[in-house]
Amino acid sequence: MSICPECGSEFLSGVTRNGRTNSYCANCRNKIYTRRYTASEGGQIQSKKRRKTLRGITTKHNYNHSLKGKITSQKYRQSEKGRAARLRARTKRRVTLGVVASTLTAEEWREIKKQYQYRCVYCGQKLSLTIEHAVPISKGGTHTKNNVVPACFQCNSRRGNNPNLLQLLAV
Repeated sequence: MSICPECGSEFLSGVTRNGRTNSYCANCRNKIYTRRYTASEGGQIQSKKRRKTLRGITTKHNYNHSLKGKITSQKYRQSEKGRAARLRARTKRRVTLGVVASTLTAEEWREIKKQYQYRCVYCGQKLSLTIEHAVPISKGGTHTKNNVVPACFQCNSRRGNNPNLLQLLAV
């Protein structure tokens, strides 16, 4: 039996692969190795990759948020082709809103935000709120007071056109 100099607990000291005896208990050994590895350059690169993987960020997302990606996107948006694409997207949205029942007024939207205390219906934070359709317009929903809730941009984007409201409320 040996005593760990890190935590002071007793442990069975075994022989390592290279013939040395263990000076630390298994828990402390793992903590030390983790500290050493993350302090090294390779560990920092690995931990960055792991964080990005855990958050589910794709390579495209990283590129669009890099300086080079932002400059490229800005140039595209200012080009004739980029302006045409934005115009098509705006026109498509206006046409879609024109086809469905659209009776939501600015006053009703203010009342809805006040009813939810100016908080996102999904995460509850007081951020800049966007109009979120409970049943998406693309799925046959309407642009009326009964089908609209306030959501922050992040939650609204995450939900996409999924009509299930309870999916994010549980998060």
